[in-house]
Amino acid sequence: MRTNTFVTGNYHIVSYGNGWAYEITDQTTGFTMWVQDNAAEELHKATDGFDNTDCLSDYMEALGEPSDA
Repeated sequence: MRTNTFVTGNYHIVSYGNGWAYEITDQTTGFTMWVQDNAAEELHKATDGFDNTDCLSDYMEALGEPSDA
């Protein structure tokens, strides 16, 4: 399976199979989440291709990442 790795803001992202799934790791906390299929597509859209790191941070926090606040 083809993978692509990139960093945006504070997040290390691995894309699997042309966006079929994403493994997203907060480089500060080490918290990692995995999304796939429709959830991966929606997250990609909601974060403007992962450029909107504030939105990505909100997703990570909602899924259990400890808050900085």
